[in-house]
Amino acid sequence: LFYLLHKMSGAAAAASEGTGTYYYDTDDAYNFYLELWGGEHCHVGIYDPEPEANPETCMKASDVALEKLMELCTPALQGGGKRAMDMGAAYGGCARGLHKKFDCKVVCIELSKKENDVNIKRNKELGLEEAIIVPGELSFDDTKEPSDSIDCCVSEDSILHAGSGRAKVVAEAARVLKKGGLFVFSDIMQRDAVDPAALSRVYARLGLEDMGSPAKYVEWAAQAGMRLKRYEDF
Repeated sequence: LFYLLHKMSGAAAAASEGTGTYYYDTDDAYNFYLELWGGEHCHVGIYDPEPEANPETCMKASDVALEKLMELCTPALQGGGKRAMDMGAAYGGCARGLHKKFDCKVVCIELSKKENDVNIKRNKELGLEEAIIVPGELSFDDTKEPSDSIDCCVSEDSILHAGSGRAKVVAEAARVLKKGGLFVFSDIMQRDAVDPAALSRVYARLGLEDMGSPAKYVEWAAQAGMRLKRYEDF
């Protein structure tokens, strides 16, 4: 599910507790995403109808999703010299992709120390320390970035981990975005009209009480001073 939100005015946000830190810093999760999921991304990706079960398939699906995200980011980042922020940056694959395509600087917001360490190491190996900024373990609802300083915020399948604080993540994106900036994100959502009992096993697996829905994200965006420009269901 891809959203393209356009900022009209800013809004403040406060920190909240999520499940991301604990999960992604566990050995099982860390090794799974690093070794079996391709090691560049943690998002689900966009798959072929009948994909093969191997790391290459995961990497291809992640790349397809990243290309889609970058397509939607183009109006905000084209021309060079812009600033982007990845909310839930993981290993920095998305940030490096954005920098390569748009010659922009990218701030990586990530709670997981292990994933930040990998991101920093890879950026250093590629000589990208000045272009890809990893400011430490930070929550995507309290990024410490100045208001009205970012041209485009992105997030790939991360906001669900904010739990009841999802609205604060949207508000934080609105706060840091410049007027006219874009918030482009994908997330794993539930339908607007769904029986929560039907998803109880999914919630338990993710350590969540619920997930966001299309209508909720539109509502939270409006509260934060943004409006929906585009929505796609994958």
